Amino acid sequence: MRYKPDWPAAAQHWSDLWHHRAARPVIAVTAPRDDPPPARLVPPPANREAAWLDPACLLPWVRNGMEATYFGGGAFPSPYLLGG
Repeated sequence: MRYKPDWPAAAQHWSDLWHHRAARPVIAVTAPRDDPPPARLVPPPANREAAWLDPACLLPWVRNGMEATYFGGGAFPSPYLLGG
């Protein structure tokens, strides 16, 4: 996974938890990265609906956030976590 280099180990831990084989809980840790790339300039959305529903507006914003975030432990990048 692009933003989670230790994804195979994290995925296995999530799978173990799902199948009731985990020896420890899954703890998701996120933090700002020490070396984030420069953020892309994201044009303002045309309206509120576009800000939340238009992929052309959402994807650059989500990508900037994922590239600037360290995903430790069981944390993994997902735009769907923004769903509230």
